[in-house]
Amino acid sequence: REEGFLPERTTTLAHSGTIISSSGHMVDEARFLVTMRNVTEKERAWAEKEAAIVEKQRAWAEKEAAMGEKEAAMGEKEAAIGEKEAAIVEKERALKEKEAVSSKFAYTLDELGDVVFTATATSWEAADWRVAERSKSFAQLFRSGNAPLLDFVDDSQALAALLAGARDTSAAACKGELTVVRPTDGEARTLDVRAVDISAREGRTSVLVVCHDLTDFKFRIEAEKDRQVAAKLQHEVRKRFF
Repeated sequence: REEGFLPERTTTLAHSGTIISSSGHMVDEARFLVTMRNVTEKERAWAEKEAAIVEKQRAWAEKEAAMGEKEAAMGEKEAAIGEKEAAIVEKERALKEKEAVSSKFAYTLDELGDVVFTATATSWEAADWRVAERSKSFAQLFRSGNAPLLDFVDDSQALAALLAGARDTSAAACKGELTVVRPTDGEARTLDVRAVDISAREGRTSVLVVCHDLTDFKFRIEAEKDRQVAAKLQHEVRKRFF
C-alpha cells in the first residue's frame, strides 16, 4: 500500500519485481521503493525542522535570559544612580545649611563689630602672612592692601607672635591684646585677639583670627574706676572738714 506504509509484513517474489503484503495485495516494487524513499525524506525533513525549532527555542531562551540579566544590570545601575543622586541632594542640602550658618555667623560678627579673617603664610617661621578672607568689618580696624599683613599693622611683632602661637595648644599662646590705629580716624583701639590653627582644613599654613574691640569696654571700666576714686576722695574731704 502507498498510504500508511507499511503496517503489515510483506514478501518479495523472486525475479518478479513485485511485493506481496501479508494481506495478499500485490504492490509494484519500484513504486514501493519510491514511496519508502519519499517517506524517509519527509521524516528526515520533519526531524530537521523539529531540530531547527528546538534550536530556535533554545536561542530564544538564551536571548531572554540575557535580556533578563541586562534588565537586572540596568536595574542595579538605576538604583546606584538613584543613590548617587540622593547623596548629591543630601550634600547640596548640607552645603546650603552650612552656608546659611556661615552667613548667619558672619552677619552676627559684623553686627557686633568683630573682625574675622584668615591669614596664610608659606611656613610658620615666615613673616609673609597675608589676608586670604576677611569679614566686612575688617576695614574698620585694619588698613587694606596687597602687602603682607604685618606691614600694615603697627604692632607687627605682637601680631606675628599671636599668629605663630596658633600652633600651640595652650590658650595663652593663641590669645592676647593688640593695639591698632583705626584707619578711619587714627584713633588707637585695643583688640582682644584669638588665633586658631586651621592648616589641616586649608591644606596650607593658615590661621583663623577673631578680633574683638575692647576699647569702649576698657574706657567704661576706667571711667568707673575714676568715678569710684573721685567719690572716695569726696567722702574723705567731707568727713575731714564737716
